[in-house]
Amino acid sequence: MTESTGDDGEKVYTAEKDSTITFEAVPEDGWALDSVMYMSASFTTPDLKITKVDGKDNQYTCTIPDDAYAYGSVGTFMIYVQFAPVLEEGQYEIKSTGEYLSVDKYGAKPGETVKITSTSDSSTRNYVPTVADEDGTGIDTTLESTVIDEDEDKIVQVYTFVMPEKKVTITEKSNRYCAITLETNDDSKFASHVSYSSRQMMSGNMNVVADSIIDGKYYKHTVTVTGTQGNTTVKPGELSSLASGKATYTVAKKFPVAVTLRVDFVETDAYNITNQSANIEGADFTVSNGELAAEGDTVTLLLSTNTADGYYYDGTTLPKVTDADGNETSEEVPYEYYILHVTLKNRNSRCRKHNIFCKIYIHNA
Repeated sequence: MTESTGDDGEKVYTAEKDSTITFEAVPEDGWALDSVMYMSASFTTPDLKITKVDGKDNQYTCTIPDDAYAYGSVGTFMIYVQFAPVLEEGQYEIKSTGEYLSVDKYGAKPGETVKITSTSDSSTRNYVPTVADEDGTGIDTTLESTVIDEDEDKIVQVYTFVMPEKKVTITEKSNRYCAITLETNDDSKFASHVSYSSRQMMSGNMNVVADSIIDGKYYKHTVTVTGTQGNTTVKPGELSSLASGKATYTVAKKFPVAVTLRVDFVETDAYNITNQSANIEGADFTVSNGELAAEGDTVTLLLSTNTADGYYYDGTTLPKVTDADGNETSEEVPYEYYILHVTLKNRNSRCRKHNIFCKIYIHNA
């Protein structure tokens, strides 16, 4: 083996394949050399046969294998040194491969409690440890605490497990989703009438859909999300749409690792909506809410094409809304129209679809 100096001033060592080299591997206190692997030309990492140098601590010799990784005849001989803890009598090894995990000990006797600390690199992602013994049998872990540090942008969690009578390996799994527990004011009656994403990102808004019409009765809702793991922040849900007998609520991001979603159903007096409008050529006129609405609800009136050619819309004609007695809404009972999603090139442009939103206040006759 020859020694030279590279362009950056660092020492460079050169050797031929099948030649013998000497290297030094110095462990920290409480650790000892466990194994040495090398990178092969097929990008595998076989064990490297090494021999300890007599009279020299931490020095070893090895022969560069024929299949060592190289570019043609020239390359870098890469070796990977693994250390293992020096165990006391009766202890078994604890090996952690997680980049974001740390343990309070690397060897323990059966029955001892081992602590794992998971420290993430984001306040909307955590790393969950998995523990298995040398036979692949899973070992139960217990989550002891969760702290979300917004200033440092990280999540710190502490887990524990009881050491078995075998050595164990700890791995990690990245998680970006918050766990959701649903509660209602009557779970047996209402829980099946609430839907939400089972893969709710901690970093995203939460959409919750609750049925407004159940067994012919009309319900309004109060939606709240309360943190249960990491923080106890309470966030309200804001009604974002009401259509086809379903109310959609949006809860603003961000969320902790686990939350409780609470939806309270409140039975409310409702009124029938009768659609007596005549469809125009090429389009249907429908009420998106369905057949029921409560006082103060926003009712969505939808005019949509039923042909490939679309329909003509003059951009100004609006529907007429009356009460049960045929009276149009007045200044005392105001309504407002908002035309959305309309693309017009001229006054009589062909349209594919547009929505008209009408807020009506309906009173008993």
